[in-house]
Amino acid sequence: MKRKQKSKIYKLNETWTMWMWKSEVGPSYGNWESNLVQLEKLRTAEDFWELYRKLPKASELPVNEHMFLFKRSVVPVWSDPENLDGCRITIKVERQVDSGQQCDIYWHELVAAALEGRFGWCDTYVNGISVCSEANLFKLSIWVRAYNGVAIQWMIRIAASRFLGCNIADLTVHKDLSRNLCKW
Repeated sequence: MKRKQKSKIYKLNETWTMWMWKSEVGPSYGNWESNLVQLEKLRTAEDFWELYRKLPKASELPVNEHMFLFKRSVVPVWSDPENLDGCRITIKVERQVDSGQQCDIYWHELVAAALEGRFGWCDTYVNGISVCSEANLFKLSIWVRAYNGVAIQWMIRIAASRFLGCNIADLTVHKDLSRNLCKW
């Protein structure tokens, strides 16, 4: 008689929450929070990968839809106190140049990096990651909480550039965007 082996559970260093933003009819950004859906809180790697397999690939997201993976109870909105004075580091992948394969690789790598703590000592500053599908491109972003000085965002850019194998040049400061009432 064979013994059933107990599989090892890999507890994550942080609890993560997966979110989706679905536009009802076109981009209704004025109604941002009502279109934001919390999918699941994730405490183990197994929980995450089970959910990940059920979700669409990043490149399969319908236009104007978003996926987010955020720490703890941080909500993917600019007004969340953890996001308010931070920034977003963004990688843009043009649809005409890429059939979606590179977008999917980048999303997978960013997810793994966030869950595994590959941002090094800057991990505590990473609130989450997101992917957004637009008509002509995909935007993959690393959301960084409030920080003093530019060293943190540069270190996160360098770390992400290394494990993604690309140069990351786009940086958006949250409070600048919130003045323009842009929610993503």
